[in-house]
Amino acid sequence: FRRAADGAYRWFLGRALPVRNVQGEIVRWFGTCTQINELLETRESLRQTRDTLQTVLDSAPAGVLVADHQGRILMSSAYAQKILGSPVSGNAHAPAGGYHVSMPDGSRIPSGRMPLTQALAGHNVADTEIVVTRGDDSQAVILANATPLQRETGETWGAVTVFQDITARKKAEEALRQLNETLEQRVAERTQLAEARAGQLQALAVELIEAEEMERRRVAQILHDDLQQLLAAGRMQLEMVSEKLPPDPVLSSVVQL
Repeated sequence: FRRAADGAYRWFLGRALPVRNVQGEIVRWFGTCTQINELLETRESLRQTRDTLQTVLDSAPAGVLVADHQGRILMSSAYAQKILGSPVSGNAHAPAGGYHVSMPDGSRIPSGRMPLTQALAGHNVADTEIVVTRGDDSQAVILANATPLQRETGETWGAVTVFQDITARKKAEEALRQLNETLEQRVAERTQLAEARAGQLQALAVELIEAEEMERRRVAQILHDDLQQLLAAGRMQLEMVSEKLPPDPVLSSVVQL
């Protein structure tokens, strides 16, 4: 940091190399002095921009990973580290940090199918479910989206992936699914029971009708085969008695009855 020709103080980068003779003695020095004030200002501006971006990432309620074109993780949000259970480092093709990822069915994800890797290949990835197993063997289900980062020329220089922890939602969906299955099973059992009782009622109704028919036939048989014969025999006997007795209106009335 020195004073320039215009009187203002700026940063300079100085380099010096000795020029030696055949005996190895220094006979002169060759040096350069380059002003790097703008370079340092640009570097400081980039640092401040990075700090601001990191603050924005840490305040976002989502996991965010940013990688360069080689897959090296450049930035990660605090939420991402919370979900993954450790600071994020390494390469997008082979994550490091004490965790590994798999498909929801437990199968391994090929490195080329990782959302961030696909984005680095220029593909947009939307709503991909992945299971993260942390170093303590606890698991989290995440919903990931990934987008390639491209220059104006269309060249992909990196990629960003944004993901959310949907473990609680998946547990609620599973609980709801099990509840629906339980309700469907109960409805099926109640329907089967109702059908069985309806069948029993139908059988009882048939038995009741048959019993009524049998009772009608029994009563008809009694009236036809028993009382009618007794009444006929009683009339014949009354007619025989009437022939031997003087005419009597009461006796004639009984015969008519």
